[in-house]
This record gives sequence, structure tokens and C-alpha cells, in this order.
Amino acid sequence: MTGKLTKTHKSSQPPKAKNKTGLLDVLRKIFVESAMKHPTIPAIRFERRLFRLLDAMHGFTELNIDRMISTKRCLIILKCCYSLESLSVILRPDEPGNLEDSALETQPRVYANKLNTLHISTIFQLPEEFLKAIYCPRLLSLTMERDASTIDLNSEKSEDYGFRDLVERSHCHLESLVLSNVFPKADELKGFLELEYTDQLQQLWVYDNWNILNGAKRPSSITNSVLDALTVVKSGSGFRGETVDQYQCPRLNNLGFSPCCSKDGELSSFVALRSQAPSSFILTYSWDPAVTHRVDRKQFKALTRERRWLVLNKTEGRWW
Repeated sequence: MTGKLTKTHKSSQPPKAKNKTGLLDVLRKIFVESAMKHPTIPAIRFERRLFRLLDAMHGFTELNIDRMISTKRCLIILKCCYSLESLSVILRPDEPGNLEDSALETQPRVYANKLNTLHISTIFQLPEEFLKAIYCPRLLSLTMERDASTIDLNSEKSEDYGFRDLVERSHCHLESLVLSNVFPKADELKGFLELEYTDQLQQLWVYDNWNILNGAKRPSSITNSVLDALTVVKSGSGFRGETVDQYQCPRLNNLGFSPCCSKDGELSSFVALRSQAPSSFILTYSWDPAVTHRVDRKQFKALTRERRWLVLNKTEGRWW
């Protein structure tokens, strides 16, 4: 269904106006003061059409909010757009002293039952409360990114961002997880990879912008424990229903690790195990400059000669 304006509610209807006051205030803030970029709705002022816009939002399947909004505002919009399949948003944390934020109702749980693609951007630490509040059983792709130019590595540390708990709570089978400049804790990443819901995961990128961060020391996310989690062999079902041995995240074939903070020899051993099958396997990577990785370099040369389906891209810059 498109975002075409269809039904009309007159503002003279007190019951509906009362129930929708919170969302209408949000719409005025977001869509009246700036244009909403949606392919089926012109960039015009919506003050006289808010009730019609509200009903139209129920049918939205894709929404791109290209201005910074608070977590509360985004959750209210997500609750209203219950047909949403794709959401791209720039989030900021709720501000306790902000009267507009404080006046909005807190959403204990928002059920985004049709959402399959979620892209979150921010210039601050990613608001953990947003992922804690949503339930997305059909989520396939999750991207979380932060503007590298706003990061102070002197005070930066690894965080729990809530993506593991989101997947476990929603029982969603992600196909893609991309984490850019957010420095997740290795334990959270390892815990995510060990979930039973990662059986469809094909793409895993955990990287930062090397050019902007200028080679400074980062919090470690890709460690030996993360690589070890991906080389665990477990029993699974084959194409004919038979029991077979397979690696954790058996479909994983597109990885980006920058920087990889494993010991010398660990990354090449991981690639040697996971790229045995003659099917496409791509790794884009950079290493912690504190380690020479002589064993890894030698092993990578041998692997690329033996396996034509293996692609290894070493990078020290912007590569996405």
C-alpha cells in the first residue's frame, strides 16, 4: 500500500482528536517544520491535513526520516505506522530537560510486526532504550551507525547496544547486521552469534571509519572469542531433513571486520575453516596495527591461490 492520502477526519471530532493529540504534535514537529521525503507524498506543509496524514501513515510501507528526532517521537511514529516494512531514522537520546520530550507518552513496547529493514543513524551514543522498546519478529536487516567525526576515542568505550536482546526477544532471523562506528562489546557480539536465530545470517559487518579516526586505539569488538563463536560446529538439518554438522551461522559469507583485534593466526584460521565449500566467501578487513600478523598474511596468500571463490580485501579507509 502506498502513502497516498485517502481518508479524512475533521478536527471538529473531539474524541479522535483527543486520542491522537500526542502523535499530531509529533507530526507538526517533524513534518510541518521540514519536508517529509516520501516518494508518494509531495513536500508541502501538512498543518491542514494532519488527520488525513495520520490515517495515510497506517498504510506506509517505507519511511525515511532525514532529520534528527528523539527516541520517544520515533516510537510514536513506529506505533502508528503498523504496516511499515522499512524505516530509516536519525535518532537522538530523549532529553530530560526538554519539555516537548517529557510531555510525550513513554512507549513500553511497540510491535513493528511487518518491519524487515531498520537503519538507525546518530551523532551521539546510540539510544539503547529504542531497541529495548521494539518487537520486530520479521526483521531481516539491522544497520546501526554513528558519525565518526563526533567520536572522542579518549573517552569512548565498548557498549551493550541491545541488538542481541532485540533479536532474542523478537525471535527474528536476521540476514544482515551492520555496525558502523558503534564499538559493541565483544561479549554482546559473541552472544548474538550464538543465538539460534542467526541461522539465516549472511552478512556481518563491524567496522569504523579509519580515515577519520586516524588509526587511534579503538575499543576491541572483533576478538578471538568472536571468531571462535563462528567456528563452533553443531548439528543441523540438511536439504533432505537429514542431520548434518555445520558451523554456527552456516550461511554467513560476507564479512567486514575493521579493525580485527584477534591474535596473529586467528583470522586466517577462521577463514580457512569457513571458506572450505566452493561458494562465494568475502572478507573485508583491517588489523590492529599493534600486531604484525605475519602468520595471517602468509596464510591468506596461500588460501587465495587455492580457492578462487575466496575474496580477501584489506583496507584502511572508507570501504562501505
